[in-house]
Amino acid sequence: MVNQLKKGNKILVRNQELIPADSVLISDSASIDYSFVTGESEAISKTKGAAVFAGGRLLGKNAEFIIQEKVSQSYLTDLWNQSAFDAKNEPALSYLVDKVSEYFTIIILGIATLTAIFWYVNKPELAIETFTAVLIIACPFALALALPFALGNAIRRLGKNGFFLKNSGTIEQLAKVDTVVFDKTGTLTESSKQRVQFFSDDALTSAQKSMVCSLAKSSTHPLSQGVYNHLKTEVKSETHPVTDFQETIGQGIQAVANGKK
Repeated sequence: MVNQLKKGNKILVRNQELIPADSVLISDSASIDYSFVTGESEAISKTKGAAVFAGGRLLGKNAEFIIQEKVSQSYLTDLWNQSAFDAKNEPALSYLVDKVSEYFTIIILGIATLTAIFWYVNKPELAIETFTAVLIIACPFALALALPFALGNAIRRLGKNGFFLKNSGTIEQLAKVDTVVFDKTGTLTESSKQRVQFFSDDALTSAQKSMVCSLAKSSTHPLSQGVYNHLKTEVKSETHPVTDFQETIGQGIQAVANGKK
């Protein structure tokens, strides 16, 4: 179990696995993807003795590490526990509606009960009708339900347009926003920065580019995705079905596309 890891433990991390705690690399070298933490998709090369933070994903061959901090004391955990991430203040609108609906419901139930008692004494057959009439007209529960329904519908509509919020309280906070700042991370810049160039005596034909594009599309490796994004703008025809796909760590990928290996 990850929580049982202690300082000084030696761990073996395999390709595509996350490094669970702050560690020191004891293998000769390793390639680490920190996009989970920083948003930068470009892998970082580490050599023996280098410090590696929790949350990095190992790319390529297996590597061994020595744990330096428990999971609960790692740098990533410390960042997550920063006070900036604590939602201490409930949105003002939600707080106001909750408070008003609490007293409003009690008052309406009291008025409905007094109305029922009055008509029960004077005209008993109207007691139930007057009691329910007050509740229906005042509808105290509508106030309590209005905000959750409105905010829930707003989250649904924003989600359909690809804009996802952490919680409903964020919607009220968005109404007060006057400036939006984008941090320069790999999720915004790195994918469009990659340059691809082919070195060959003979230029690739359109059919060959199509097959290479199909092959690269089947791999999740950042470099394969860079090749795919470069070629898909040049390939006119549809990409080919890929079979017998194999990915050899540190060496490349191969498969059968359009009947050719």
